Amino acid sequence: MRTLFSSVVRYVAAVMCAGAPAFAQEASCLPDKPRRGVVSSVDERLELTLEGGVRLRLSGVEAARATASSPHLPREGRDALREWLVGREIEYSSPTAAPDRWGRLEARVAATVPAGGAPVAVASAIIDAGLARALPEAGTRGCITELLRAEAAA
Repeated sequence: MRTLFSSVVRYVAAVMCAGAPAFAQEASCLPDKPRRGVVSSVDERLELTLEGGVRLRLSGVEAARATASSPHLPREGRDALREWLVGREIEYSSPTAAPDRWGRLEARVAATVPAGGAPVAVASAIIDAGLARALPEAGTRGCITELLRAEAAA
């Protein structure tokens, strides 16, 4: 299993080296007309809470479940996102106007890598790291191919 940071770096390098056509394809999981917020917490379901209380569920992402051989996978995913995102500004957009019954917005989320640079789709990075699975749903329209590729690579 790759670490989240190495997956993000590999993802960004692949996008930059592949040229414009690949970037357009890879950018499909980035937020459309993004809003901004600062992440205050991440839970084991990989849901983000922003300063101010907005809760985001990563579109197209199902958190890894504990297994007999890897009982700590949910915690590892949460810890990786916490290390990367807590205290950082992110961009997000939601395909729905209202939160779900648990008060979460389904959202495409992007963040820069720790060294700066272009925004990276958080869903693609966490799936590529093997810490989540792709989940086809309404918010992954135009993006599910990228998420499934990331899942296959993990």
